[in-house]
Amino acid sequence: MNVKPWTVDFFKVIKDRTVSDSNAGKALQKLAESVEEYVSRPIDIPLIGGGWSHNYNCPDDGSYVNRIDRHHHQCPVCGKIWSGSPWDDTAIANEHWGYSRSCRDAAILFAINWETDLAVYAKKILMFYSQHYDTYLFHDKMGGQSISGGKVQCQTLSESTWIIPLAQAFHILKEHHILSQEEQDFIRDKLFLPVVEVIQGNPKGKSNWQSHHNAAKAAIAAAVTDQILFEEAIYDVNNGFMFQMENSLGDDGFWFEGSWGYHFYALEAHVNTVLAALSFSLPLYENKRFRSMFSAPVKCMYPKCILPAVHDSQEVSLFKYVQLYEFSNTFWGFGKEIIGTVERDTLFSLLFWSEVNENDAEDNTASLYLIHDLKTAGMLFIKGNDKKNGMNQEIVLDYGEHGGAHGHYDKLNLLYYAKGYNWLTDAGTVPYGNPLYKTWFKETIAHNTLVVDGTSQKATEGMLIKIDELAEAIRIQAEVQEAYPGVVMKREVILTGQVLIDICRITSDEEKDVDWVIHTPGLPIFDESRIVKYTEAPSAVLGDKDGYQHLRSIRKVQSDGQQWNIEWKRADSQCPDQRFQACGCETGDPTEIFLAESPAMASVGKRSSLIRRKKSVRTACFVTVFRAYESGDTNMQLFISDNTPQIRQLKVVLGQEVHYSINF
Repeated sequence: MNVKPWTVDFFKVIKDRTVSDSNAGKALQKLAESVEEYVSRPIDIPLIGGGWSHNYNCPDDGSYVNRIDRHHHQCPVCGKIWSGSPWDDTAIANEHWGYSRSCRDAAILFAINWETDLAVYAKKILMFYSQHYDTYLFHDKMGGQSISGGKVQCQTLSESTWIIPLAQAFHILKEHHILSQEEQDFIRDKLFLPVVEVIQGNPKGKSNWQSHHNAAKAAIAAAVTDQILFEEAIYDVNNGFMFQMENSLGDDGFWFEGSWGYHFYALEAHVNTVLAALSFSLPLYENKRFRSMFSAPVKCMYPKCILPAVHDSQEVSLFKYVQLYEFSNTFWGFGKEIIGTVERDTLFSLLFWSEVNENDAEDNTASLYLIHDLKTAGMLFIKGNDKKNGMNQEIVLDYGEHGGAHGHYDKLNLLYYAKGYNWLTDAGTVPYGNPLYKTWFKETIAHNTLVVDGTSQKATEGMLIKIDELAEAIRIQAEVQEAYPGVVMKREVILTGQVLIDICRITSDEEKDVDWVIHTPGLPIFDESRIVKYTEAPSAVLGDKDGYQHLRSIRKVQSDGQQWNIEWKRADSQCPDQRFQACGCETGDPTEIFLAESPAMASVGKRSSLIRRKKSVRTACFVTVFRAYESGDTNMQLFISDNTPQIRQLKVVLGQEVHYSINF
């Protein structure tokens, strides 16, 4: 950028662009419409602080509720209307955020079009909060007064995200000489500095919280030209922006909490910090680690720019963050995959629009498998690029760090995308105020992994043993040694052109009950299976704690022999002939097999869960082959034979041909 953000020259460039470019004109019109919704009605800012956003959900199904008015909130799934605390408290918090954003947006629109009523509106919001900030009671999300609390909001985190747009609005009005020196001093002393004092009372070190603390301090420092405060936001050795880049971010560009939702949440904070730095002529955007936060999601995304739900994150569409890629495209020409195929009408499209440039991405067209190992978080993403069989596949294996407070007890969790659908999915998350968050979504049974004695794993870290790139397949081995005392768990995954082979082993110092678990949003097909039969089972047959109590409609699976075959179809109607097949061969000790329904994120509704249990064993091995296919395709069979006492051979047969053979 040749001019500093928020200045008169900055907005002159934008104004000229809206005249000459229709896309910029559309973005301006969208901004004007959103501002009009606020400016056209009386200002009614609550004089009490807001509540916790994660309480704004339906206790029955975990879905975020929709506001009807300040005291009525409706669940979009079940339709039930909720009133009182905590929903009213969160609605008030959202009102404060709404006024903050409308203040900034009105200031931006004023700076482009010079409509003075917009400047008057923005100034009123700033003056109101400055006049009343000291009257808001300090409170935390639990109604107490811990150092994590705020005044207008209930956390230093949310206090930070609320103040940033206000600081940017102030910056714009100051640059355009709308605020007198007396008004500037009043807003600084009565609003900005008291907010900084609240935030500084809760240093968080390595965290997304501190990232937003830094962004708030940097935005305020830029607005009031406070060099000392700015340098603290950037260079504080235990908290600052540079500290976050070196300690909270892996060398691979993935945020340490192992969640795509929190990756982008932290990235939004860092972008605001980088923007503030431009006012001090500091080009933080050149920081290579900061830049890697934009490229990591693009490397790992599924088709249609989707990232899977992992840990405390729902499924993430990169299109939701298109404005961040407008930023990256402007500053170093990265982001074509995201912004090149959508309507460019976000706020950042207006402020930082530039032509879509070719990325300097690697040429992957010749690679059969694309490997992205996010080593710090311990997540392995592998994309199949098998044009011969027309299979678009991707697997994710979670083998590494727990993920801090936002991690789940899910080591060796396996995800699988094939033929345009997520067949093996993670539990994801619900708002943290919902009881299911702790009793289901974080528990091990909610994930595609191994469970010992019906209890969840400990928070631990596994390791990736090896990745073998074979002629027509890729083979991965990972291990976890401390999820359970005296237990070693291993997972071996082989991705071929048409099937996914999964071999899970466990060894234990003592006899244990071992469950192998997978979940799919697909709908089980009961009437087409020729190999298995189903009988109803008691609701507590699998357990009544650590998440097992949430399993419903449990059926015991009975097969005619060692081999079994279970099929699902897509839950939507887009591709009615698509199928997903799990085929297993039971070896060694007797195995009980169950099919059940389990909770899922509101966007999914429920999942189908397949559980295999071996009782009182010291060693166990589960062999499974997954296939996504079209109804009517050739049959799949498995054959296991012993080559030596230590080595067995698995053959996967499609129709009359051996598709793949492997020793294990």
